[in-house]
Amino acid sequence: VPKWMADQYGIETVFDMREHWRLCKDPESPSKGVFYNGPIGSGADRINAAKLQAYGLTAYYNVVSPPSAAALEAALARHQNRQAPVFGFCWSPNAVMGAYEWKILKEPEYSDECWEALLEAIEQDPIKPIDRACAYKTMPVEKVISRKLLKKAPDVVEMFKKMKVDQTALNDIFAWMTKYNVRDWKKPALYYLREYEAQWTKWVDSAVAGKVKTALDRAPGAAEHRLRKQVQPR
Repeated sequence: VPKWMADQYGIETVFDMREHWRLCKDPESPSKGVFYNGPIGSGADRINAAKLQAYGLTAYYNVVSPPSAAALEAALARHQNRQAPVFGFCWSPNAVMGAYEWKILKEPEYSDECWEALLEAIEQDPIKPIDRACAYKTMPVEKVISRKLLKKAPDVVEMFKKMKVDQTALNDIFAWMTKYNVRDWKKPALYYLREYEAQWTKWVDSAVAGKVKTALDRAPGAAEHRLRKQVQPR
């Protein structure tokens, strides 16, 4: 849900949404709220439907699965732009997650046992009712390098070991690319290096960091970046 909505109504968990369904009334069926589900056929649409049933939310919400990821993102963005309450599903990294402030609602903690029961339920048609569900598992990011690199550039290998780009940065980058219709992947790379210096300078020694900063000052867009920093409110 939008962060302002969570703050204003004290919403912390998925179970809190039972008493706040009226904030998200379905215009097609105002006796219930509307939950914007994962896109049709994504797999998440059936998982979320099972989860909402287990959380006791289907009595309060109609579950709407948009036809595509773009349609889901447009629905979430539309409500945020109007400062209107909305309750739905999304994933990260994602441009919509970076463009607006969200509150990710707490769910029961993930467990393999719970997840297996969820997967078993969605294999049934209709979905088998279950009495408990849990959060999605946070998936790790795997870094893969060539064996040759171990000998050819051990310093680069050490940098990759330290490298970690957090989801906040990735969400911000995707939002920036969407806003300015950026298609050249060199530009978001430069954007990251300029905007998230505190992150990447931990991956390299000071001498290398100095060289990167010098290169950034000479790279395309350096003047615009400096100007933007100057005019930003403090």
